[in-house]
Amino acid sequence: KGDAAPRSVRICPIASLPEDGQVRDLYGKIYVHLYEEYPAIRKMVKSALKMDLRTHPAKGGNDYSAIRNRFKDKDGEFWIAKDVDKSRIIGCVGVRQRKKRENDDKTSMTSSTVVVEYEVQRLVVDDQYR
Repeated sequence: KGDAAPRSVRICPIASLPEDGQVRDLYGKIYVHLYEEYPAIRKMVKSALKMDLRTHPAKGGNDYSAIRNRFKDKDGEFWIAKDVDKSRIIGCVGVRQRKKRENDDKTSMTSSTVVVEYEVQRLVVDDQYR
């Protein structure tokens, strides 16, 4: 959207509890304009904030990202896009393993292969940076 484009954007894995808070704020506000017309979206956001985007740290009380740990527990990862000039998170996305299964392909020379499927989750970009 015009002049809002940052000069420097950094994409990296989410790393800290303060970044978790910025992700929650961004995710919580991005769909607000749709809540009245689409109540299911409000429910989806509420559920995401309560489950995989919650900020309760892992046992041990470290400062690492609780969100990232949750995605890594499912063989995934969670990345952020950060406007470096403003030290502000402007987008995020999580990728999580959906399922792993054996594929018995009778035409293959090997007896079976493992097929892994991944799913993109919690993809948002701040309106000012689209």
